[in-house]
Amino acid sequence: MITVTACSIFSALPNFWRLPTQFLTGASAAAAIALINTIGNVAGFSAGYITGAVRGVTGTYVLPMLIVGGLMLLSAILMVLLSRSGQESQAASATQEH
Repeated sequence: MITVTACSIFSALPNFWRLPTQFLTGASAAAAIALINTIGNVAGFSAGYITGAVRGVTGTYVLPMLIVGGLMLLSAILMVLLSRSGQESQAASATQEH
């Protein structure tokens, strides 16, 4: 399961890193990429501590893994919604140009 999860996460990374430059340009795109990198580093550092704390309270790894799975599902839903809004705005701008 860990291998399947890792493969799924790594296959989504190229699409994830493409988003800031799709919606932003110049310095704002660079700042967005830096913010994503910072949040990822903080999450990578704190996730082990949070998982351990939740396991210490519950006595099992079920709840921490449900939290991780729920957050991954939430991010997938947000990516789909963001993609749809980007497509709608591109269609609207194309219509206005003609």
